[in-house]
This record gives sequence, structure tokens and C-alpha cells, in this order.
Amino acid sequence: MTILFYTELLDDVGKRLLEVICKANRQGQVEVHQKIDGLHHRLCQLTQKPAVIILRAPNRECLNSLLAENKLMRDANIILVLPAWDQEMTSLGHLFRPRFLTFEDSSFEDIASVVKKIQRRGAGGNQPSLSG
Repeated sequence: MTILFYTELLDDVGKRLLEVICKANRQGQVEVHQKIDGLHHRLCQLTQKPAVIILRAPNRECLNSLLAENKLMRDANIILVLPAWDQEMTSLGHLFRPRFLTFEDSSFEDIASVVKKIQRRGAGGNQPSLSG
């Protein structure tokens, strides 16, 4: 199963999150994107949506940039990671219709559980392929 992971920062939180994602997806591929333009380009290349897209938005500016790409992620299984509980950011985050929403201060073990559940449901057959 392919997972697209977007994070502007590969700081301690980003590295911890990446480690959890890789452990949960041992049989698959994790593509890491740190620039919104790179994520946009990759999403435009897909003929099928990846099984999971994990988005880490460490601030409101990043969340707004990701929301501008929301239509390219329609029907994907989105997991959203926000910095801390904030009513406005959480409300904006729900515009993605995420499969799961969590915060940076969590252990991320719930993310591993969600990824594994998606794998069991058979989303692993929803592999992205490049056009052209």
C-alpha cells in the first residue's frame, strides 16, 4: 500500500510520525513530501488515489495551503495531524473529511491502527499509478 505523507518539518514530531507510519506500512511504500508544490505535482500525476494520505499541518498557514489542494485528495483516506486542539483549525481540518484527525501531542499509535485497518479493508489494492 502506498502512503503519501506531507509534513513541512521533519523535526522530532515529524520524525516520530514518520517512524510510526513506516512501522504500520511495512509491506508498502511511504512517499514523503515537504513542499506543497511537490505534493501538488504528485497528486496531479496519480490516476488513482493512494490508499492513505497523511497530512501534518503544524500551523494555520500550512493548513490553508493544504486546503487549496483538497479537491485533488477527494475520496482518499486522509489522516490529519494538527498542532494542538484549536476550535477554528479543527473545524477547518474537517473540510478534508478525514478518516482520522489527531494532534501532535499524541503517541500516533492510533494512526498506526487506522492505517492497519485500511489495509485490512483491502485498500491495499488501490495502488497509485503514474499517468503517461
